Amino acid sequence: MDSDKWDIALIADSIKFDDMIGYYRFITGPKKTDRFEISHDQDEYSIDEGTGQTLRVKYSGSTFDVLSVTGRRLYKNKNLQDADCYSDPDEDYGGTASVYDSNHMSQEIRLFSNDESTDFKWLVGIYTFKEKTDIIVENSADMDHRDTDLHVTGSALFTQATYSVTDNLDLTAGVRLDNQSQKVEQDYDYMGYLTSYDEEQDNQETLPKAAVSYDINDDIMVYTLVSKGYMSGGYNYLSVYTAEMSSYKPEYTTNKEIGVKSNWLGDSLSANLTYFNIDVIDKQVGQVAPDMTEVRIENAAKANSSGFELEMAAKPMDGLDITAGFGVIEAKYLEYEASEYSADYSSVEINDYGGNTIANVPKQTFNIGVQYRHGSGLAGRVDLLGTGSAYIDSANTAEMEAYNLVNLRVGYETESFDVYLWGKNIFDQEYQTVQYWWGEDILGQDGPPAQFGASINYRFNAG
Repeated sequence: MDSDKWDIALIADSIKFDDMIGYYRFITGPKKTDRFEISHDQDEYSIDEGTGQTLRVKYSGSTFDVLSVTGRRLYKNKNLQDADCYSDPDEDYGGTASVYDSNHMSQEIRLFSNDESTDFKWLVGIYTFKEKTDIIVENSADMDHRDTDLHVTGSALFTQATYSVTDNLDLTAGVRLDNQSQKVEQDYDYMGYLTSYDEEQDNQETLPKAAVSYDINDDIMVYTLVSKGYMSGGYNYLSVYTAEMSSYKPEYTTNKEIGVKSNWLGDSLSANLTYFNIDVIDKQVGQVAPDMTEVRIENAAKANSSGFELEMAAKPMDGLDITAGFGVIEAKYLEYEASEYSADYSSVEINDYGGNTIANVPKQTFNIGVQYRHGSGLAGRVDLLGTGSAYIDSANTAEMEAYNLVNLRVGYETESFDVYLWGKNIFDQEYQTVQYWWGEDILGQDGPPAQFGASINYRFNAG
């Protein structure tokens, strides 16, 4: 066997930790608390356990290469959450305990051309996976118990080819034939009243892609592409108790993009600009059931997202690298009639949010990074990361404030090991990563505070 033609890697990992799940506090209202002050009356926990293995095998042939990736992951989460996110003996809604146990296996095989001298380059492959998930949820206040088994299998055939019409013009076309089958079985016990249901759904989708790129010269390339995408359907296994209300269908996207990639000053400066436009139909959104018994996901909206992204990288001198990025996005519902609780939770209202901004989508993002590596091994990097404001609800009644974070790292690098001192959010910026309405007040999750530490990396195969 010619060992030069083979590249084999086995990657394994294992995790186990408890983050105590004390995330949410009231940002507004009479139950408001200070930053990182969690006022809950349940002894909360969230314990993650898991192992994963990935086997990657590549064979380099005379005209094409073969790549096989085999994966397996076991994951289990056990958690207990305070149902009302506040410690009040007069209004104790108890806690919700759940166990999420998942086993996922996948296999992908790709064949692709390796002759760079030809005008025609191709790729063809197959992907399969199988996942079994067991979910148990108990709510102590409502005295309900859900035991759910979810089975998902999927496969896909995909191919892509690029033909160089001229030295400057490339045409690319591809297609993915995607199939996914799901089955859910649930036993639901509410105060001794037992109901059971099972349901299956199959999704088959054909997802084409086409692109054109043109090299204006050796340093500037323009391109455009169009592709179809989808997000699979699923089940409301945490909120409903009959098969008729349990499932929702896929949502579909049409993605259009146009951009330019360029190099300047002898490749010491690069700048890439992209404009994108994404249409979404059958968008999956949360809706309150007419009988007010639960909130469930339904296909009930059309939406559009558009914007641009600018990426730049500069190398003004040996060892010094500067990167920057800036993005602006406008994400709106084109059609969306939301079924929601009234202000006093006594009825269901239908609100028209067509034209509103989609919740939890920052209006702008940016990043600036400066890194320096000296020939002696000394190195350092500083990053400024910015996230713009975002509405927290589809009604656009409240916004989560913009925030900026600064991260820093300094250390020493050699061929075999690195030693670093690092800091994240070094100026201890106060911000929230999530906010949403809870009755008439807002719940939020604080972003991590200033953190400082050290790390050592050792490479056994250095050199």
